[in-house]
Amino acid sequence: MPKHQLITTIIPLDTYIDIKMAKGLIPNAELSKKVGGYTGEAKNYTDMMPPEGTSKAGRKLRQVKHEYGIKSINLKSWNGSEWADYNPFEAVVKDIERNEELKKLPWAHWQKAIDQYDSIRVLATNPFSFLSAAEPGWHVPEQLGITSTKLFCAATETEKQHMNFLNKQIGTRYYVPMQYEADKINGLFFKLIGELPVIVDNYKLEGGDFMSITTDENTFGYNRSLSFRNDNELEIIFPESAIDPELNLTTQAKEVKVTAYTATFEDADKLVSYAPVNFSKTKTGGLFSDEQTYTKAELLSAITLYTEEIDSQKKKSIKL
Repeated sequence: MPKHQLITTIIPLDTYIDIKMAKGLIPNAELSKKVGGYTGEAKNYTDMMPPEGTSKAGRKLRQVKHEYGIKSINLKSWNGSEWADYNPFEAVVKDIERNEELKKLPWAHWQKAIDQYDSIRVLATNPFSFLSAAEPGWHVPEQLGITSTKLFCAATETEKQHMNFLNKQIGTRYYVPMQYEADKINGLFFKLIGELPVIVDNYKLEGGDFMSITTDENTFGYNRSLSFRNDNELEIIFPESAIDPELNLTTQAKEVKVTAYTATFEDADKLVSYAPVNFSKTKTGGLFSDEQTYTKAELLSAITLYTEEIDSQKKKSIKL
């Protein structure tokens, strides 16, 4: 063990300090001067409790988001009386060569083995230091999920999802909910707002408004769709935040009004509340409002709800 007075001129060669986490972490951009190797998209660094944000009955649940990351990391050495900052790169060059560029070199690197960032190797100079002690053939990068696209390409776009009613039986009715929040149909929740039905003998429903699976003609070529009366309102509740949702609507009315909301929870509230969200008819140059009116002609093609700010796309409920 060298004397502490010599620590500024000695670096422990072939020695590493490995930091391994059970969860993925989100790399902090402020640590890039200390920890390098952040070259691709970070994944698996959040947990939601409870995991599902919507109950099976369509009711929004209060979720707590846990995000894992490292706020700060430091490398220090004991100088006999206190811990002092230690830069291993400065330790191997002369005093006159210790410039600002040298101080910016990261003295640790994320070790890239899978999609998530969960390992840091102190004194490593690249993201593949963990492979340096291996023999040829021990590690195949592709088998570890390491490809050129994951290392240096931009993050993959969110995959689009869609639903329709083609697998539902014609004539199926969905009444205005009484003891539940909404009807779950192929992954989305639909809540009709109107007159409640009446329960009669043998638990049969009479009267009341309903929506149904119909074969009525529409401009999108679907032979089955969900139909409801023009004087009713329909709420579509997404189980997760929706990014620029696209709707295929056909109407016999002159116009349709669409309003977007996001689910919110106040500290003292036990139940969810909804706050309006501004959106536009067009991606650029459109007028933003929490309510937009679409004419019958505009509904001949699919409509998209574009949010005011990309970073706050949290539309979870749409009212028609």
